[in-house]
Amino acid sequence: MVDLPIGEPHGPGDPPSFLYYTATRSPFGEVWLAATQRGIRRLWLPPSDESCPKALAHELGTCLRRAPSRFVVACQQLAQYFDGQRGSFDLQLDLDGSAFQRKVWAATRRIPYGQVCTYGELARAIDAPRSARAVGRALGSNPVPIIVPCHRVLRGDGTLGGFGAGVETKRALLRLEGFLQSGEEGEDVFGRRRTSPRLCRARLHRIFDLRRCAPTGSKKQNSTGSSG
Repeated sequence: MVDLPIGEPHGPGDPPSFLYYTATRSPFGEVWLAATQRGIRRLWLPPSDESCPKALAHELGTCLRRAPSRFVVACQQLAQYFDGQRGSFDLQLDLDGSAFQRKVWAATRRIPYGQVCTYGELARAIDAPRSARAVGRALGSNPVPIIVPCHRVLRGDGTLGGFGAGVETKRALLRLEGFLQSGEEGEDVFGRRRTSPRLCRARLHRIFDLRRCAPTGSKKQNSTGSSG
């Protein structure tokens, strides 16, 4: 599986010179994107509007410029994703967060399309087995949902858990990817499918490449699925 970087953090006193932004369509409404010279900085799912990139530019103390031409590839890849023709994103990112948050986001990018893991499993994957709640908080701060697919992370009991754009959007994304079938609500997925979290974890180890985020000494697993 290829490495999926999230960008190097900016140093103190090194804010981006410009913040560029645009909007694109999705099945849920307008999606707004913001980027620095280094890469995509933020993605806002509906409900959102032009005030979102303006507020970010103010927070960063930088100039704001609407520049759709800088987002052609990103918008194309998002359109392909919403059409069910793309499972992962090949985009430069410039994400700002703590070392722990960045570790969680990087691991989340490796969850394959159409698959899920739990907050606890993700915590174990980054060698922080007692940090499931902290993982949940880091995902709650995910600046680029869909690109960093935090909608693929569920609670340990099989329920959907939270999502910044709302649980209905999380449910819709999991249906789009084929994890939830039409009519499924995502309540206690493990129980209703007669699948325990332990069995799901065994299945994930066959398809989720943990080589770059597994605890030291973990058995190396082969990946048989698409990257996400």
